Amino acid sequence: MLGTDNNGGPGGTSIYYWVSSISSYAGFSVSVKVQQVVQAGGTIYMGVDLLQSAAVGSRLYEIDVYVSGTTGYLEIWYYSGAGWTRLYRSSQTFLVDGSRWFIMLINYSRNTATTTNTISAAVYDVNGNQLASGSVQIGGNRYFVPSYVGVSVNSATGSGAQARFDDFVFSLGNPRYLLVEGLPPGYRVELYDDEGRAVAEATSGGGVTRLDILKDLVVGRGLGASFKIYDSGGNPCLSNDLLVGDAVVGGDSYRILLHVITVNLSDSSTRADVGVLPSPYSPVMPETRVLGVINQDLKPYYVGLIFYPNQSVVSQDLDLVIELTNGTLSTALVIDGGSLPSQPVITDLLKVLTSANVSVSVSKGSGTQSALFLELVYCNDPVLRGVCVYYPIKLEV
Repeated sequence: MLGTDNNGGPGGTSIYYWVSSISSYAGFSVSVKVQQVVQAGGTIYMGVDLLQSAAVGSRLYEIDVYVSGTTGYLEIWYYSGAGWTRLYRSSQTFLVDGSRWFIMLINYSRNTATTTNTISAAVYDVNGNQLASGSVQIGGNRYFVPSYVGVSVNSATGSGAQARFDDFVFSLGNPRYLLVEGLPPGYRVELYDDEGRAVAEATSGGGVTRLDILKDLVVGRGLGASFKIYDSGGNPCLSNDLLVGDAVVGGDSYRILLHVITVNLSDSSTRADVGVLPSPYSPVMPETRVLGVINQDLKPYYVGLIFYPNQSVVSQDLDLVIELTNGTLSTALVIDGGSLPSQPVITDLLKVLTSANVSVSVSKGSGTQSALFLELVYCNDPVLRGVCVYYPIKLEV
């Protein structure tokens, strides 16, 4: 957005504000990208305003990048409705040459018990390097409750100053970060914009993972984004990127339902230990492939599954389906933890020409664990079974 100062707003500034009231929020953050276009009289103020009302004579707080010549400062001002008072000017300065964009990050909080407002702010370049920062606490007759927030442009003398604004974000969180829940420790998440450009990445320590998106507060063109997720060994966890169709904005939170499956093959791949850890945010894991069977012989073989309930420890709230498929036909073990059979159960035997897959789908209670003992039986005759080989499988859920 291009803003032009026409001296028509409070204190002669020109403000483009969001018409929704923010007065009910005792704390929030605002971020915006700003760029000087035209100075007037050798100076320009461009930044964010917090207004008490929508009236021309409204009191306000202004947090701006003030530029004199080519020297920029971070400033915080108070307008009383009759005159301006500068509350803060940064000792740090930075170059403003008309071509550079700057990122402003502002935090506001209100203490009604002491009737004080606290405003802190920082200015960054587009690479995320901090150029200036500052904070003020405001009380007494300069205290008011802001009702509106917007961007503004002004000049010290006359009118005609112009500034561009982009990526304006109002957030109850911290717009610098995108929050992702649901990743185990050591897992890495990468964020890409809608055109496939890398935006940020972070490694989970468990709990909430923060992606620093300061350089792109409204990710890409505001048309969505995608996540890639890797386990602690650097292996991709998703066959396809996790797509977000709506705008992805700083301060947003995402909860990823990531079900973790581990498979350990031992004894020359004749024994398998399978661990299934559904996401803590969902007790249900959809059908997922956990094992594959490959026939490298020229003749077909026949494969089935056997479940041994007496050797297993199964929680009563477990609902488990273990499916065996050859791509055309399938057979399954359906296990209800509240009603276990007294004897071993075997599935049908499926003909395997080239390969077969074992998949599981799970529903369980939070915090409960089960250990099931199975065998995969591999035979050369579907009726008499002939020669059969039995492969132990331990499935922990």
